Amino acid sequence: YVTERSFDSYMWQTVERKAASFAQLLRGKINAREIEEIDTSALSAAEAKAIASGNPLLLDLAVAEQELARLTRLERAHTTTQHTLATTLTHSQQALESTKARIERLHQMAARTVPTHGTLFALTLASSGRTITDRAEAAAHLDRALAGLREAPVAIGTLGGHHLTASAQTRWDTHGSPWRHTTWSITGDTDLHTTTAWRIGSDGRPVDLGTIARLEHLVAGIPTAIEHATTHSEELQHTIAQARRLHGHPFTFATELAAARHRYADLTQQMT
Repeated sequence: YVTERSFDSYMWQTVERKAASFAQLLRGKINAREIEEIDTSALSAAEAKAIASGNPLLLDLAVAEQELARLTRLERAHTTTQHTLATTLTHSQQALESTKARIERLHQMAARTVPTHGTLFALTLASSGRTITDRAEAAAHLDRALAGLREAPVAIGTLGGHHLTASAQTRWDTHGSPWRHTTWSITGDTDLHTTTAWRIGSDGRPVDLGTIARLEHLVAGIPTAIEHATTHSEELQHTIAQARRLHGHPFTFATELAAARHRYADLTQQMT
């Protein structure tokens, strides 16, 4: 309990300031330019201070301050949400346009695809134009072609109706061993790629039958890429529809906030 018109008013004022400071300290949001509104515990101290002072206006001011702080927080959250929705709309619409363009491009690539399974395998070398139908021989030729490969993509040949490029980088693992990482891509879509790695100096070759199998799988995977891109397009359309539904809505409690500001200003003026 508190005693009206006693020193309790001063003590509760001290508690109010401490509660407000601790609340901000715990949230880690103290700075010189912005002091957040008093939280629930600090406001209770403010109410107790008002009761102890015997001034009813002080209690009204404390209640008005709490209501103003609550509505201000809601308005700030609304503004943040609207900004996020606007950003989401812009990015999603741009992503949807590029995804639709990619789907069209992938359909065109799928129409050019030629089967490579079994005896249908055929790799045409970019360097000589020679067509190789034996996978082991194709691996040996690509192995030699990779000898001088650098980071810039280089045309290596045509497989399954698609031009392939390759680029290489040398990286070191945690034990200091050098590895040669080769990125194989289908010309026309940078997302259609696969990477192989070979530890320099180890037994075996950078390009083997496993590499050839991965290249065949890369070409055969174009229909799957279309499915994934189509799903992504549908997700983007859903996101855009949701954002449009919520974007542009006015702050629901604008009238209440205006009234709270007016009441708080009026009470503040009466206290002075």
